[in-house]
Amino acid sequence: MLWLTITFLHSFPTYYLIFLTDCPRNKHTMIQQLLTVFLLFTIFFNAQATTFTEEPDDYLVVMMNNELIFDVITATEEADTPPEVLILEQPQFGEIILNPDYSFTFSPLANVCEEMDRFSYLVNRPTGLDTVQVSIEILCEPLTILGGFTPDGDGVNDTFTILGVQNFPNNSLAVFDANGKEIYYMKGYKNEWDGALEDGTVVAESMYYYVFHDGTNYHSGYMNIGKTVASDR
Repeated sequence: MLWLTITFLHSFPTYYLIFLTDCPRNKHTMIQQLLTVFLLFTIFFNAQATTFTEEPDDYLVVMMNNELIFDVITATEEADTPPEVLILEQPQFGEIILNPDYSFTFSPLANVCEEMDRFSYLVNRPTGLDTVQVSIEILCEPLTILGGFTPDGDGVNDTFTILGVQNFPNNSLAVFDANGKEIYYMKGYKNEWDGALEDGTVVAESMYYYVFHDGTNYHSGYMNIGKTVASDR
């Protein structure tokens, strides 16, 4: 006798995967793979008409005429059993590409800015299927300095980030404490400072002053280490 096991996708309640049990292993595997591929493509084509009705799972920012590369899965997943990833819906104001290393590259359309774009993708893990909605803000300014970071090692907002810094390779960054003492300096800054001093200790949660030279102009302001504050655009 054949038994049907139905697995519903939470984000798409009308879609489901059917698995057959109590049949020979080779036939079971073949049928399951065929059904999985068929239904994944069903999700893909139906998703083209899907509109976003929920808050996005991820929020990203990119500068006009710049590419944005970000990870889809963790290094642990990649080393173990890489999941299947399928783009469900392409963004409206750019193109999203899945790279061989399981990262995404988002490329906005030429000269498009001040737009909020979205796309979605499906991740098939051994633990189940997840759909992820991503929101991407396309900024017009060639340089945006974020006002703070939280160096807690969680992989999110762990370094002092200057969006568009790659457009200014001849830059320099200096950071000062409340007493005016320079605690960090880097020529050719690439968003790598995690709050560590030369001796390896991390600065205390507080307000600090930065001076960023893009090679032509100076940008200065305050950064809050421990809590993100408003950006300096």
